[in-house]
Amino acid sequence: MADLVKERKKLQDVMMFMGALGQGAEKILQRSASVVGFQSGKAIGMEATKNFTATTDDLEKAVDLLQEALYGIGLDWKFGLWKKSDEPTYFKDEGDKWVSYMWFQDCLVRNTLFTYADKQEGALCHMSHGFFAGALERILGGKKVDLEILHGGENGCYKKLTVFKEKGGS
Repeated sequence: MADLVKERKKLQDVMMFMGALGQGAEKILQRSASVVGFQSGKAIGMEATKNFTATTDDLEKAVDLLQEALYGIGLDWKFGLWKKSDEPTYFKDEGDKWVSYMWFQDCLVRNTLFTYADKQEGALCHMSHGFFAGALERILGGKKVDLEILHGGENGCYKKLTVFKEKGGS
């Protein structure tokens, strides 16, 4: 039991550091903090999944594979595709890209922000979006991925997922 208390204390310390880092980045970099967060998160996401070799062009399967890849590196991050009940598929073809919507739950960043009493949708949120996008890009064989916050909530977040059809995106 003492080990669990020590591990929780370490995690809380890291969360506090992340909160301070995010808040400091936003004060110094202002609006560009989100771009910096997204790009650095993307690089980390690609690096974190470099040993995951499964790739696919099937967008729904790619999201499932991503969940598997993240679980394999110790991240139990719950997310999934979302659509209205009358829509036939999760992804809508918009010419040069596919668009879908996702829900995210149990987010370490959201928990960190609540612990630090900071707002959602800032640099740390964009870093986690970049992480997600970079990891999914690897699974999709290099297709550019973007993730946009539509709603950041206390119990979950709702986001727009865009996958560009050409490798490297547009």
